[in-house]
Amino acid sequence: MISIHCTLVGFRHHAWRGTQLEERLARAIGQEVVLMRDRENHRNPEAAIACIDSEVVAYVNNDDCHRIAAYLDATEYGLLYGVITAADAHSCRCHAEMEVDKEIYIEPLMSDGRYDEWDEAWSHIPIARLGDDELRQDMLQRHVLAQLSHHTAASDNLCRDIERYMQGMRYDLSGEASQTRRTIADRLLASGDEQLAEYGRRMDVAITEMGNNEVCADIAHHITRRLAQSAGVADALRHIGGIDRHEMEQALKAMPHGLHDEYRLSVADFVSRAYYLQIPRRILRRFVSAELLLDRLVHADAADGANEEIRLAAIEYISRANPYITPGWLSRADALWSDIIEQYALRLTRLNGAKDTLFNARFICQVMGRLIDLGIYDDAVSQAEYGRRMALNGRDMRSSINRALIDDEETRRAIGMMVERYR
Repeated sequence: MISIHCTLVGFRHHAWRGTQLEERLARAIGQEVVLMRDRENHRNPEAAIACIDSEVVAYVNNDDCHRIAAYLDATEYGLLYGVITAADAHSCRCHAEMEVDKEIYIEPLMSDGRYDEWDEAWSHIPIARLGDDELRQDMLQRHVLAQLSHHTAASDNLCRDIERYMQGMRYDLSGEASQTRRTIADRLLASGDEQLAEYGRRMDVAITEMGNNEVCADIAHHITRRLAQSAGVADALRHIGGIDRHEMEQALKAMPHGLHDEYRLSVADFVSRAYYLQIPRRILRRFVSAELLLDRLVHADAADGANEEIRLAAIEYISRANPYITPGWLSRADALWSDIIEQYALRLTRLNGAKDTLFNARFICQVMGRLIDLGIYDDAVSQAEYGRRMALNGRDMRSSINRALIDDEETRRAIGMMVERYR
């Protein structure tokens, strides 16, 4: 018999949710747990659930799913029986240990075939190449694995490399990276060295947080910024006139699991979905590269005569707030808005907030709210008087200038960066 282990997460969503959750987690150590495949999970085809006392209480953490699914499929009834060995009420996670007859070979994570078909059909789409940071991260994870194969005790060099690896590991959403993260964490936990085991515990926490909304927003910002600056996208942009926008849209709509729609609605939500699907790296990079190129094509179209009317209408609408510009920004506000309009031309033309406008007034008001908080406009701009002046179809727009601001962290951060360039 050999022991295998995994991390259980998601206790807030099942039978243990509620005010007694922390107390139940504290009592969980030593309890029997049963694992089973979750065949109805459409986000992750290898998902597994955990049951205690015949109640579904948690999920197997995403980075453990591929390995645990293999062991579940190798059992006669598709069940694994184990025990909770540790619990962390603060992060709402538990560790479980199961005994199995023998170690089995885990097939490398493969795509479901539809990705391969998509990749073959759209292989002419430019793909962003790995940047220096990503190449360094790839080298670090291989180096850490090599050292852990020969050493089970902490050393200054090994600890330094682990720290560096952990700093960037969450920015690789690929299925290959998920397997590597889990392998490194397992080896650290099994090393017998307390310092290395602590690194393993820290990695466990970081891995379980990768589906967190705030973390996904940070990853989304990092990925789009890095790929936008990459050589592959830059090469394609130099020949953007030769790329057919409609062909690009058809290619992206053909991507399995509706990922194009997810990306268009929210890059952060797409990051969460991609993490759970464990998409092969090559496919993921080609897809995101294509989405970035499509953005550039749409922005290029936004410069034509038809969309010039939209831009001018938005500028006129924005100018109504000129009396509220703070003194230090009087000479810079117009240039700042020009940058914002150019960057977010697509947001101005879709999801329109009112029937009788040419542009997305809701987005303009959300940006205005962000600029109020950053000191570009006097706070009086959000009061009722300004609401009447910005009235649209007789409605008070004060409610649209909400202090929750823009609905995704990626855009909020980008607006902040634009402001900093003009300070």
